[in-house]
Amino acid sequence: MPPQEEELVRAIEELYQPPVAGPSAPTSTVTHRRCGSALLREAFVRWESLSEEAKGRLTPFTEPPAKTPDGLPAAPDGSYSTVETAHFKVHYKPSGVDAPPAGDANKNNVPDFVDNACAYLEKAYQKEVAELGFTPPPDPKQTVYFRKLNYNGLTHPMPNRRTWIELNSDIVGYTQRALGKYYDPKKVSRDPEGVQAGLVKAVCAHEFFHAIQAMYSWNLPDWWTEGTADWMGNQVFPESGFYLNNVGPHLEQPYVSLFAQGDFFEYSASLFPEFLSENTGEGPAVVKKIWDGCKTGTLDQALVQAVGDLRETYLLFACYNALRNYKDGKLLPEPNIHPLPCPGSYSPPSGREPQYFGSSFIKLQPKGTGTLSVSVTKTTRIELAAKFQGQLHPHGRRPLTPRSAARPEHPGVCRAGRRRINHDPRWVVAWSW
Repeated sequence: MPPQEEELVRAIEELYQPPVAGPSAPTSTVTHRRCGSALLREAFVRWESLSEEAKGRLTPFTEPPAKTPDGLPAAPDGSYSTVETAHFKVHYKPSGVDAPPAGDANKNNVPDFVDNACAYLEKAYQKEVAELGFTPPPDPKQTVYFRKLNYNGLTHPMPNRRTWIELNSDIVGYTQRALGKYYDPKKVSRDPEGVQAGLVKAVCAHEFFHAIQAMYSWNLPDWWTEGTADWMGNQVFPESGFYLNNVGPHLEQPYVSLFAQGDFFEYSASLFPEFLSENTGEGPAVVKKIWDGCKTGTLDQALVQAVGDLRETYLLFACYNALRNYKDGKLLPEPNIHPLPCPGSYSPPSGREPQYFGSSFIKLQPKGTGTLSVSVTKTTRIELAAKFQGQLHPHGRRPLTPRSAARPEHPGVCRAGRRRINHDPRWVVAWSW
């Protein structure tokens, strides 16, 4: 088996193996782990070119537990029970290793865990389809299976834009084992109904949005598919706060490209659709506009059509990340900012030079007020964006369009050479590409 196939097969097999206690929190870069649903999409797209050995090892994990004669996901054998809602068929095992928690407070012979998940799935449908207008999956009822996983949830692609979803029936236990000593239920989810509710809410909205994404395009990069799925979890269930666990990488390691995958960076990219929805004046509709554009064009084309110059938009996005200028800004992890006394100079540490669509966050510390000159001496192309904070231009949340960077009340942009800043500067974000 070719090495690339072996890597893909092993990564998917690990999704179903018991998790090992994690050495660090999810923002760590100890392991280069990709999203499970992204791995399944890759296997689906590459299936015809895979070796027979790879197909044989993957089939037990890529096929649903049962199928109808025409190949659609179906109710498995008698070891499963089924609950149907308006838009979902949910299959679970009442006993055994894959069984969900057994509590049944309402005495309806269905575990409360499953009852609650059904309600969360329906709320996700109402928000994502009925309210935000996304195209629903093709089948009248989406098929969902509960299973003990080494992941929160997985969305499996099928031909003709169909999908089936697996949700972790032991999601709290998995989270505890994965985080090890770093597990703190209040940090995992701030949901007033508890950590289990917060986790299940977020994963229901996230995975159902993956099923919706199949109606647009499977051939999109992980940073956008996972970033918008995590963003959607917060749109549907803001009380969960689960996405806050995943946004750290792009704040703590801003030099890494927005387009990076693995090490949780694709989840951290949820900051970008949140930035667009908070600051373009369109709200969540701007994200749908971009997904609509992906039906007939590339993601780059859809982004440009929706928000204009992507380089300029990224500069503003980087500034807002440095300042945590979001509605949940106080809850976001601290960004990695380099303090720079002025006069002074700054060069990124070796190995931390900003990547393509990556940044360095620099906090200027001038001794007084007046005119400040900023010179760019590196030969590779660098763009600077400055956000001012002081008596003349107090920092605050304000509506803006991504095309307004040249206006004095918004971040200034410098592409090369020298720029004189006649305000009280406090922040500069450098971007290299």
